[in-house]
Amino acid sequence: MAINPMELPEGARLRRKGEETVFVVVENPRDGSWLHVRPEAEPAAAAELCFVDDVAEVLPSGAPAG
Repeated sequence: MAINPMELPEGARLRRKGEETVFVVVENPRDGSWLHVRPEAEPAAAAELCFVDDVAEVLPSGAPAG
């Protein structure tokens, strides 16, 4: 599945390759390369950068993690 990072809205849920953690997009600079994400289970966590090529899948909104 091809992921278009330019269309990922804030609030989108995703998993990175090799990780089970579900992340939430908190900011999308729409540069085609980077997303600012935080773990879904840690709402107070600081955002971290995620390279778009590291995204394994985008999860449907409200889908259970796991």
